[in-house]
Amino acid sequence: MRLLRFEPNEEFRLTEIIGEDPPPYAILSHTWGADHNEVSLRDVVEGTGKTKPGYRKLIFCAEQSRGDGLDFFWVDTCCIDKSSSAELSEAINCMFRWYKNAAKCYVHLSDFVEDTAFSDSSELQKALRKCSWFTRGWTLQELIAPAVVEFFSANGTKLGDKISLIQEVHAITKIPIPVLQGNPVSKYSTDERMSWAEGRRTRRKEDAVYSLLGILDIYMPLIYGEGEKRALIRLRREIRELSNSSSDSFSPTSPTMKPEIELPRPAETTQPSTRNRLKPSLATHLVAREVQQTAPMWPGNIITTRFTKQYLEHRDALSSGAYSGHWNDVLNHIEFGIAEYGENWANAVRMKPAQQADGISFWTPLHQAAYLCAPANIIKHLIHQGALRTLRTRLSDLGHQDLTAGEIAHSMGYHHLVDILAPVIHHPVPPKTIARLQALFHEIIRADCANDEFLILPDLTPLTELRTPEMWFPVGKRGANGYARVSELKADKAGTSINSRF
Repeated sequence: MRLLRFEPNEEFRLTEIIGEDPPPYAILSHTWGADHNEVSLRDVVEGTGKTKPGYRKLIFCAEQSRGDGLDFFWVDTCCIDKSSSAELSEAINCMFRWYKNAAKCYVHLSDFVEDTAFSDSSELQKALRKCSWFTRGWTLQELIAPAVVEFFSANGTKLGDKISLIQEVHAITKIPIPVLQGNPVSKYSTDERMSWAEGRRTRRKEDAVYSLLGILDIYMPLIYGEGEKRALIRLRREIRELSNSSSDSFSPTSPTMKPEIELPRPAETTQPSTRNRLKPSLATHLVAREVQQTAPMWPGNIITTRFTKQYLEHRDALSSGAYSGHWNDVLNHIEFGIAEYGENWANAVRMKPAQQADGISFWTPLHQAAYLCAPANIIKHLIHQGALRTLRTRLSDLGHQDLTAGEIAHSMGYHHLVDILAPVIHHPVPPKTIARLQALFHEIIRADCANDEFLILPDLTPLTELRTPEMWFPVGKRGANGYARVSELKADKAGTSINSRF
C-alpha cells in the first residue's frame, strides 16, 4: 500500500507501507474523469500533473487531512501502479479493507455545485440524488466500508457525514440504516448485499463484478478482457463454494449493478479454470481436489539444510505470499508443492537456518489468513486444500502464541471467521486419551533420539480432524553443536499404535 503525504514544499511524496500496521490515514472517494485528466502514479513520482483537473482533488484531500491531523492520505488514481496487473489485482482485492481501515473517508462530489443552504432535508436529498457518485459501482464499498464518511461539494464545502445524512443516504441508496451505522455486512444475505448494487454502473464491464468482491468477502484474481459473463461465472463459483446454506447462495435472478450493457445470466455449462499458474505446464500435473483432501498433510520442512535453492525459493515465496496477503500466490504455491514435490504445503511454516531452529513459530498460512482477516472464501480454500484448524502457533513476533487460527480470529475481533475456523473433528478422541498417546509417542521419539531435550515434537490433536488420520510431521533436532536435522514422522491412529520413521 502506498500513501501520499503533502510536504512543506507543496510537493506530494509517496510512502510505501509494508505490513498491516499503516499510520492513520484519510482516503478519497470520488468519480473519475477521463484518464488523461487524473493524476497518475507516474505524475506524482516525476512531479508533474499539476495542470490536470484531477490535481485539485489531491490538494483538497491533502488540506482536509492536514486539518484533521492526518499526515497521510490515499487516492486511487495515483497510489496504485495500474501498469502492473498483479498490483492492480491485489489492490482491488484489498480495497474494501483499505477503506475500512481509514480514519476518515472524504467523498468529493464533483457535480454538487450548489452553495446555498437547504431549507429541509428533501431539498438536500434531491440535490444529492443528482450526483453521479451515487450511481457508480466502486463507490458502493467506499460508502459502506469506512466508519467515518464525510461528504463535500465540488468547492470543498462540507455537507455532512454518513451519520448526519443517514436518512438521505438511505433513501438514495436503499442500503439498510444499520449497515450505514457500521453493522457488519456479513449479517446480510448474499442476495441482499447484491441488491445494493442495483442500478449502479461501471466504466469497464468486468468491474460490475470486481467491485462487489469486498462487500461479498470474496478474493478473486482479476482478468480484464474476460468480460462480465465469465467474471460472474467465477464469482458465482466462489460464492457457491463459500456458502454453507443454499438459502444464502447467489441467485441467478439476483439484481446486480449495470455495466454499460445489462449483465446477462451466465450459462452453467462452461466453467474454465482461471487461476493464474506458476507456469503453463503445471495444470497437467495438478492433483485432483479429492486426492488432495485425502493426502497426508505436510506441515512443512522447517530447516533449510539439505534442500535445493529452487525448493527453498518456492517455500519462501509461499511464506512471503501469506505474510503479504497475496492469497492467489499462496494457493498457487500449495498446488505447486503437491504437483512438483508431492508435499502438501497447506500447513507449511517459514523455513529457517539450523542455528535459528529455536525461533520457529509454526505460524501457518491459515494462522496468517486469520490474522489478516482474509476473505472467507480464501479461508475455505485453505481448509479445503488441507490447512488444519487445530494446529497451534509457538513463538511469534506478532504476539499470538499457543493459539489456533480460530482463536487468533477471535482475539482480533473477526467473529465472522470464527465459525469457519472452528475445527471439525472426524475422530472424536477424549483429550486424556490423546494426551496419553502423545506422551507415549514422544517417549518413543526421545528414546530413538537419545532423549534430546531440544526436539520439536508433534501435537497429535490434528489427527482428530483428518478424515484419514495420517500425517507427516517435521521434527527438528538440535545437537550440542547448534545444528539441526529434520526427521519425518508418520503417525496414524488405529487403536493405540503409532509408527515413526527416521
